[in-house]
Amino acid sequence: MAVIQEKRKSKPIGIKKLIVRLFISAVSGLVCGAFVLGVLVHFKEEIKAMFKTESGQTIVIGTGSDQNDDTQQDSSDIIISDVDVEAWQMVLYQKGADLKNALVEVVGAKESNGIIFSSAGESIIVLVSNCGEGTTVKLRFCDGVVANGEVVGRDDYTGLAVVFVRKTDVTPITLSEIKVIRWGDSLGVQAGKYVIAVGSPLGEPFTTIVGVVTGNAKTITTVDREHEVLMTNIASRTNASGFLLDEEGALLGVITHKADVAGQVNWIGALAISDISDLVELLANRKLMPYLGIDGITVTDTMNHEYGVPDGIYVNGVIEESPALQGNIQAGDVITMVDGNKVLSVKELKDILFDKQPGDGLDIVVKRLINGTYTEMAFHITVGRKMTEGR
Repeated sequence: MAVIQEKRKSKPIGIKKLIVRLFISAVSGLVCGAFVLGVLVHFKEEIKAMFKTESGQTIVIGTGSDQNDDTQQDSSDIIISDVDVEAWQMVLYQKGADLKNALVEVVGAKESNGIIFSSAGESIIVLVSNCGEGTTVKLRFCDGVVANGEVVGRDDYTGLAVVFVRKTDVTPITLSEIKVIRWGDSLGVQAGKYVIAVGSPLGEPFTTIVGVVTGNAKTITTVDREHEVLMTNIASRTNASGFLLDEEGALLGVITHKADVAGQVNWIGALAISDISDLVELLANRKLMPYLGIDGITVTDTMNHEYGVPDGIYVNGVIEESPALQGNIQAGDVITMVDGNKVLSVKELKDILFDKQPGDGLDIVVKRLINGTYTEMAFHITVGRKMTEGR
């Protein structure tokens, strides 16, 4: 016998009862929310600790600094709220966990750090800052494995070196765990941009600190070259070294003693990565460095307008036994043209020079001060070579 189940209609809820129920629900929600908020505040540090990595990294938020140079943004104008600081701490925890395996410690050299930028082929290729002398170095990878590395190229003027580690010299576990850093773009980096310093920015390996770029108008001049320096508001240490990364973890610069800028020694500076890419490429490919031997500076507006120095490159000095000296370049000369191209900065000279090979010729036009008048003179110089090998 079929059973027919009767459907009963629910009795409508009155308006008064509905309002009462809604009021009770709202009050209950407020009470629960307040309780949860109180728990979060009370156990704030314990909760934050749950998100820390196990890498042993030191996370420090960079403090602001007052810059006296008009070309740099005063970091006191950069306002970081408490919420921003908390957010960036969490970002750094994650970046530290993600990028630690791209870092390499140079054994026995606290002021030297390495970062892996390629693992193609048979070798792991490492860019090293503040590299010392010698043809080999010992590198400690993320898992503690130590391997010998061959210094295939080193530049004494910047302290940079490229080191090859054969994959057969490390364990399969190491190979599976290492990471390759992405090459970034430092062109157009403006004051106020967040950066992450990794390596040994605090003088100890595998530390991380965040700060902001305070300016990119600073340069350092070496023989035949001029390099852009990214200045930050991160307090410097005497043995600081490492690398600057952008918010995405891409390489922006190399922290090296050679990046110290006059008047800015209390703050970390880094060689801008886009400005040294061609140098790193030369080192990595074991190529000879094209060399003139000119110690020069870019003529400034003050030099031009107040002292009448022509636009170009003012030669402070010429290295002994260099191609420039053999080609009759003298201190006090102003280089105005190279191979028919007008040059207004040391960087432009470097770009032309790095397109040459040792043995190639360069036609250089200078203006030389003779009896109070700048006289134009032309010279043909044979490009020399600067050894880049680790010896």
